[in-house]
Amino acid sequence: MKEAEVKVKSLQKALEVLDCFREKQPLGVTEISEKDAAQAL
Repeated sequence: MKEAEVKVKSLQKALEVLDCFREKQPLGVTEISEKDAAQAL
């Protein structure tokens, strides 16, 4: 995998986590990880 692809995937993941906070605040680590796992399916 090229370095640029890794950076894009990392940025995408960061934006997905930030997007969780638009829906509900405050969020715990468990809630973030559950949302992340659901998106991966």
